[in-house]
Amino acid sequence: MSVLVVGAGGHARVCLEILEDSGWVVSGCLSSDASAIPGLPVPVLGLDSELEDRIAGGAADVFVAVGDNTVRMEIGRRVLVAGGRLVTAVSPHAVVSASAVLGAGSVVMPGAVINAGSVLGMLVIVNTNATVDHDSLL
Repeated sequence: MSVLVVGAGGHARVCLEILEDSGWVVSGCLSSDASAIPGLPVPVLGLDSELEDRIAGGAADVFVAVGDNTVRMEIGRRVLVAGGRLVTAVSPHAVVSASAVLGAGSVVMPGAVINAGSVLGMLVIVNTNATVDHDSLL
């Protein structure tokens, strides 16, 4: 399973590890300025303005690894309009109840706990060691 990641900063670096630990093969990243933080383990393939062309070219599975909520939601919208699929990433070191619902494109970081009946919307970030208790709606 191959996934294209949008974002190449610190949040992306953490998300890349979660994706790879979950069995995804990251083809590379798109960035707003074609740069990446030092130590990013995958190549920056180009600008995020190329997203729709990449999806049209076959990169259907996309993970949006951008920390800014407004920017992340806009990129997620672009993925869906272009016919792409938003990948959800859950660290194997997180605890997620079987009755929890995770929205498309969400990420659950290491040490996080999502308890029974909780519902995460689209593109939600549950950060490291955060707890979402029972019946919460994010």
